[in-house]
Amino acid sequence: KQLLHWLAGTSRPWLVVLDDLTQPEDLDGLWPRGAAGRTLATTRRIDASLQQAGRRIGYVGVFTRREALSCLKARFDREQRVGALDVADDLGCLPLGLGHAAAVITSRQLDCYEYRISLTERMGRLTGPAAKGYPAIVVASWWLALDAADHLPPVGLARPGLTPTALPGPHGTPG
Repeated sequence: KQLLHWLAGTSRPWLVVLDDLTQPEDLDGLWPRGAAGRTLATTRRIDASLQQAGRRIGYVGVFTRREALSCLKARFDREQRVGALDVADDLGCLPLGLGHAAAVITSRQLDCYEYRISLTERMGRLTGPAAKGYPAIVVASWWLALDAADHLPPVGLARPGLTPTALPGPHGTPG
């Protein structure tokens, strides 16, 4: 409540991001407000419960093939760009998957062909519902990104650092 009071009264610019909002009613009385700031909530919900006075709703879908290719090409050197459209197609032009792919390819100095082989291998290792609510391709791309992050300094700390936040899955971290 102290934070909400401060946000409502401050003249300092602020932004609060509420990521993967699953139950809007959980924020009844807790929605940050104030003339100096903005609140951004991400959700996969598209129902009317999100419609309230003063809220603007923007729907963001997947990239077009052209946008996906531009996203990848901007991150890759000339050699890595070969096969970028195939990577985009494999990932369904999902921005999250493309971000994972770009991070892995650049940090591990792979080419798109090598990444696609790794992605296919990971998809083959997924059994059952890999992560409820997420497409398997996103789970596989996230898994590759996590492995790549674990190889960056400080080596081996990405997985233990992210595990507590990933355990609850798409339903959020309980209070």
